Amino acid sequence: MAFSISSTMIFLLSIALFSTLVSADNHLLPGERLNPGNFLKQDRYMLIMQEDCNLVLYNLNKPEWATNTANQGSRCFVTLQSDGNFVIYDEQEGRNEAIWASKTDGENGNYVIILQKDGNLVLYSKPIFATGTNRFGSTAVVVAKRNRKAHFGVEQNIIEVTTNL
Repeated sequence: MAFSISSTMIFLLSIALFSTLVSADNHLLPGERLNPGNFLKQDRYMLIMQEDCNLVLYNLNKPEWATNTANQGSRCFVTLQSDGNFVIYDEQEGRNEAIWASKTDGENGNYVIILQKDGNLVLYSKPIFATGTNRFGSTAVVVAKRNRKAHFGVEQNIIEVTTNL
């Protein structure tokens, strides 16, 4: 009997560990992509690249926003480009054809697209204003962090600023 309990506990722990390792992020960095069936998740919100090439933001099971690109391609993926443009590409027959874009392309830089706790999908880039007091000529990169609490214990979207020396 002790063996079966021990085996069951090991099995449950391995499932918990595996589900932690494959849990979805709430952000994409330049060069990262969502293939069909992949998604970003934040609490009750989910942004999913559907098999039909439609990118849809769900609040629980209710669609809140979509690119309206259903059936406009096959084998589609969405990616955040290094120029800040968020683009759906159709990979059919070995070519990458853009079928939708956020039209936010600009200079190459540090970008992140975050599915926020309020369900808003937001593209962040360089600061609009800076004091210029950074040390050693470093540049900041904004990276989303999950499951963190800010001042006063309020759980929210938190970003970590990482400096590159």
